[in-house]
Amino acid sequence: MPKSPCGQKQWFCRLLEEVAAEVLPERRDRVNPRVIKRKMSKWPKKRPHHRHYPQPNISFRQGIVILC
Repeated sequence: MPKSPCGQKQWFCRLLEEVAAEVLPERRDRVNPRVIKRKMSKWPKKRPHHRHYPQPNISFRQGIVILC
């Protein structure tokens, strides 16, 4: 990364262009609670209220916002 402010701005713009050029495949609209079925774990145990976890009602693409 350049040290000059002008160079940093150009570097950042090129970085954003490079990231934007990579197109990822569509993701399924789902989320999973962070729980584990096993007994000895640092995560909470899976309970009945985790069975039908609410799913997103907007697409993954609509849910992501990039701020510059």
